[in-house]
Amino acid sequence: REKMPNHYNDGRFINLQTTDMRLSDASSFSTMKEFFFGGNDRVPAAQLPINKVSALDLASNQDDEMRITWLGHSSVLIQIDGTSILTDPMFGKRASPLPFGGPARFSSQLPLSPDDVPHLDAIVISHDHYDHLDYKSIRQLHERTDHFFVPLGVSAHLKRWGVDPQKIIELDWWEGAKLGERVELTAAPARHFSGRGLNDRNKTLWASWIIKGANERIYFSGDSGYGDHFKEIGDKYGPFDLAFLECGAYNE
Repeated sequence: REKMPNHYNDGRFINLQTTDMRLSDASSFSTMKEFFFGGNDRVPAAQLPINKVSALDLASNQDDEMRITWLGHSSVLIQIDGTSILTDPMFGKRASPLPFGGPARFSSQLPLSPDDVPHLDAIVISHDHYDHLDYKSIRQLHERTDHFFVPLGVSAHLKRWGVDPQKIIELDWWEGAKLGERVELTAAPARHFSGRGLNDRNKTLWASWIIKGANERIYFSGDSGYGDHFKEIGDKYGPFDLAFLECGAYNE
């Protein structure tokens, strides 16, 4: 790009509102102790129920009918105006670069097998964390996907994993692109961070997404802390018929 955005400085992207994570030494120790050795209340006591999704049922969707299928975490299959869009596909057992360690899926089954995902007009990625950008899921789906919509910098991951660069549409906040004749996708701000390793924090952008059809509008937050950007997005692109918002599972 000839000109980088104003939310980019010294090789890293920054939030519109400061996200101050600095803690005192005592708070840092307490936080890390809870993270690694916390109680059992963070894990369900029993297997979570799974409603299986039928591939035949998905294929029967009418072009003029908006249909939403939640596949767990941030993976949502959106069928709108004859197009199929999948957000942040994550079909792996763990959100980790390793076969062990890292957050594990609570359920032993998937509601929909990757092999049964219908042909996709687009995969939309919010950011490059392991629970939103999963290597194996991308490898399983990329040949059956026409386009990838991603924030700035995320295309490098996809290209390295074998995705055809001609399929990738990389956008900054407030940039949009058409998907077919009737659907438009726009990247919007989020309040988060990025990185998949020890030294790449915030080197790629994170985003939320607006999906605008002929008659319906959808908002997909990705991972985002609260901030003024929600009102700005609502003023510019709302009202929305449906909004997917991550829960704020945090304390002080």
